Amino acid sequence: MGKKELKAYKFDKKSDYIVYLQELIARTDKCLYKTKIYLDELDEIVNELEKTGLDKVSPDIYSRYVDLLGNNTSYLLNLIGDKQKSSISYAKFRLVIDKRKSNDSLDFEIRDLDEKTEFILKDLNKMRNWHNHVPESLLLSEIEMIRTEGFVPHRVQPIEVRYFDLTDIEVAKDLLETSIGFYNVCRIAHQSMKKDYSDLIGESVRIVRVRLEERKMMNTFAPTKLSAEVQGIVGKI
Repeated sequence: MGKKELKAYKFDKKSDYIVYLQELIARTDKCLYKTKIYLDELDEIVNELEKTGLDKVSPDIYSRYVDLLGNNTSYLLNLIGDKQKSSISYAKFRLVIDKRKSNDSLDFEIRDLDEKTEFILKDLNKMRNWHNHVPESLLLSEIEMIRTEGFVPHRVQPIEVRYFDLTDIEVAKDLLETSIGFYNVCRIAHQSMKKDYSDLIGESVRIVRVRLEERKMMNTFAPTKLSAEVQGIVGKI
């Protein structure tokens, strides 16, 4: 296929839907699996701190889990909630399904989404659009807090880049609790994907996590590099 044909996925036959959804299920499963590991680690850290009566955590530890969980959060939001035409996501998959069902151009049967899952997909789309860019509302909110809550104002010179020596345990607990909530919502979306897949193949879906004995080599990144080239990215990736 040429670069033009590689830019957008085409849903022409039932097998196209199956391949697309299989990839979504696998990627989401891998991301949820890693997220659960990080959540369990952070939960153990918070519990140990509470047992010893400490009310603060190292900023290095806190930042590590912000980064680990944040990276997976961004990826899950894209996998589930992205509605852009050239993106692979569950929200887009259901948009294609629903549109073709409404105009009777879908040549197979598949279930309708329940209201709870529809709400989750809409909410994750909003969250994805907010999370994956830095909104101007954040700066305006900071300015408002300076005006009304006594936050430290901005200085013209020097520009201060602030780092905290310690992080309150309540901040770490909030990260844990909100991340658990997000994880559980994504699990619901993942279950919905699997129900759709079962409809497509006519049997219950089975997921097997396979541990490969051989090492991961650079050639496994060939699709990523080709995709970047197709999108016209010239930077190193």
